[in-house]
Amino acid sequence: MSDEKITLEENIQERADYIRRYFISIGMPHLVDENCSCGHKRSEHADTLFNYDGHGRCLRCDCDQFTYKSFVEAAPAPRMAFFVMETNMNSQGEYNALIAVENESGYYKTDWLWGKDFKKAQEIADERNFRMGLSRKEAAMIQCSTMRQVKMPEADPDNEN
Repeated sequence: MSDEKITLEENIQERADYIRRYFISIGMPHLVDENCSCGHKRSEHADTLFNYDGHGRCLRCDCDQFTYKSFVEAAPAPRMAFFVMETNMNSQGEYNALIAVENESGYYKTDWLWGKDFKKAQEIADERNFRMGLSRKEAAMIQCSTMRQVKMPEADPDNEN
């Protein structure tokens, strides 16, 4: 057993990990923590004598007891789309698969090679995007959003305009 002292931040991180695992175990992975009326999270509260994880005093302020206010939900991951560019290929002329992340400047280059035929490479990108629930238009708008750095409402499937 180690005599190393655990820092407050490490302690809170362990508590937060425990709480996230709890929400996953009960089938609610979109929830990651709970807010207290003091403004801090349950993971920032100590255990009580009766081992109610994170329901004791706040480790950051003078709050005596965790008082539930609301859940903390995980931020949704940004959408991404595969694409190919006619100017982005390896020395053998094979097209690299590229990834655009919505509203993030630039793109990511993968080590996947999708052949020497641009049309077939584009079909592979379209098929991969379709499997992720993206139409060709949505994928193109995600790709465009990486250039403009502006949320493009046309790329939002819930937008009826």
